[in-house]
Amino acid sequence: MLTLDCRELLLDAIKKCTNLSTASKLHNEIEHLLAAGDCLACNLVVRMYGRCGCPEAAWQIFRGSTSRNRFSWNAMLSAFASNSHLDQAKQLFDRMPEWDVASWSIMITAFSRHGLLLRAKEVFDSIRERGLVAWNAMILAYATNGHLDKAMQLFELMPERSFISWTTILSKSTNLFQITTLFSSMPERDLVAWNTQLSALAQAGHLQEAKGIFSNMPEFDALSFTSMIQCFGQHGLLEDAKCFFLALPHKDLVASTVLLVVLVESGCFHEAKNLFESMECTDVVSCAVILSAYADHDDSSIAEAQQIFYNMQRHNAFACTAMLRLYSRRGRTHDAEAIYLGLPDQGEHLVPATALITAYASNGHLEKAKKLFDGMRERNEVTWTAMLTGYVNNHRLEDALCIFEKMPGHGEIPLIVLVSAYARSGHMLLAKRIFDNSNEKSAIAFNALLCGFASNAQVKSVFDSIQERNQSSWSATLSAYTQNGHLDMANRIFLTMPDKDLISWDTMLAAYSRIGAISRALDALQTMVTTNTPDGASLTALLTSCAHKGTIAIARDLFVSFQFDHSIKPSKQHYLCMIGVLVQSRYIQDAENLLWEMPYYPDSMDWKCLLGAVASGDAMKNAISVEPSNSAPYVLIANSHIIT
Repeated sequence: MLTLDCRELLLDAIKKCTNLSTASKLHNEIEHLLAAGDCLACNLVVRMYGRCGCPEAAWQIFRGSTSRNRFSWNAMLSAFASNSHLDQAKQLFDRMPEWDVASWSIMITAFSRHGLLLRAKEVFDSIRERGLVAWNAMILAYATNGHLDKAMQLFELMPERSFISWTTILSKSTNLFQITTLFSSMPERDLVAWNTQLSALAQAGHLQEAKGIFSNMPEFDALSFTSMIQCFGQHGLLEDAKCFFLALPHKDLVASTVLLVVLVESGCFHEAKNLFESMECTDVVSCAVILSAYADHDDSSIAEAQQIFYNMQRHNAFACTAMLRLYSRRGRTHDAEAIYLGLPDQGEHLVPATALITAYASNGHLEKAKKLFDGMRERNEVTWTAMLTGYVNNHRLEDALCIFEKMPGHGEIPLIVLVSAYARSGHMLLAKRIFDNSNEKSAIAFNALLCGFASNAQVKSVFDSIQERNQSSWSATLSAYTQNGHLDMANRIFLTMPDKDLISWDTMLAAYSRIGAISRALDALQTMVTTNTPDGASLTALLTSCAHKGTIAIARDLFVSFQFDHSIKPSKQHYLCMIGVLVQSRYIQDAENLLWEMPYYPDSMDWKCLLGAVASGDAMKNAISVEPSNSAPYVLIANSHIIT
């Protein structure tokens, strides 16, 4: 018989438990209370299993309970909903003897997580007496799914607002004026409010403003540092992000996961992998993040990804989607199918279903993709676009057009995909007709059409029809002319541009580099530096010009100048361009030395490029040693002996 103190200690442990193995042990210790019909104990155990990702065990407890109250029903409903068992959640919701604000809010959140905003709104509209919880849940549903305008409209309509209402809308705001206005309008501003503002600024990419807020905060906590890590990461300032992370006295799961996201999004796969392996504990979010890195990295180990995936206590839609993408990229559609079929309520998971459609289509299984697409209960614009893109990439433009015409709303991205495809395939009139019949004539859509046209008259016709030209429209027109070799027309457009940004300058430098016009490229650079700071693309274009002409002295000056005058660290591509210039100038030994001395590991392709230019003995050995199974170096060696 448990004493009252022991019972309270056990219940407290159950409230805090997030680990499934610990949950099973606690369940065994409290089994006699469950058997005796202790309603509070049953409710807490149901919630514990739901929190630990095991709704099946929660259902066994709930079903065996002899005394249930509305908290029991809501606990079970939450266990199903939070673990993506949407069908079971809906069935349980329909069976509930009564609904309260918590029940409605759980269903709103459940639909929102699956991107089913219309259903979430239907639930919200059916609530007769909406409490703050329901209002906040619907605002969060809109904001999380990218409909901030609707979230703001709902926020304005609220009869009353709580602190959570303010922080919810503030946390999802992206406009700088809106963020500062909301924060200044809050009736109370504690550390949570300051952190919410800082997080909103970080997520929206307002680095300077975030730094200003951070320096003026009355106090800090781990979340404050975490927001700055995120903000630095978004601006590519990895060293600053790492410094803030190292400054944390305790590297908790949230901070570690945020830095993990920063490293993954920056393409630092090996650093991300090392961080993940060093983390004291992981959860479904951190596992999903590292799995997405495995999916995007060409040389990642499928076996390692599988080990991470199958060691997870539970799988969410994002982790499953990462595995789907990984298998898709490696052509393993059967494994991708198995992941998808293992999901509960498959028809309710838009993101994994869309990923499997993409996997099928990218591996040539269009009929399977279409069957899955047709069987989906709900589709969003991303799903339609995935099917359309599958047809486009497999050169079935008529089927793509059919999908486009059936879409409930012709979004901007599907229009761009379809117009670009028809333009690239030479069906210019049809591309223009599709474009003209669409209501989504944004600047980006105009640019897609511009890039597809080849002749001067067609480019000019489209450009002249743009009523509101922005910088992208000018840049796309410039790019269309340069890519098709119409340098004179490109020069005219460039000279009349109201604002010559870095992209337009780089476009002209690249155009000069393609024809080896090094003098014109250098003149352009001299003018460019008076208003813009050159970037890595500028150096690549200039070095490419030098490679055409074999002007080694100019290339060396540029290579050094960009480091000291413009603080640009040469990338691997820059080193390879410089090696190309050396080869063209017949400085073969210097080229080989630079390949060895550059701060990047030369792969087999790099050695093959050098080997293609000259049959150096060392180059031959290195090209073979890096990748002995590749036949290309042997062919090049054989050809060099035949020529000599």
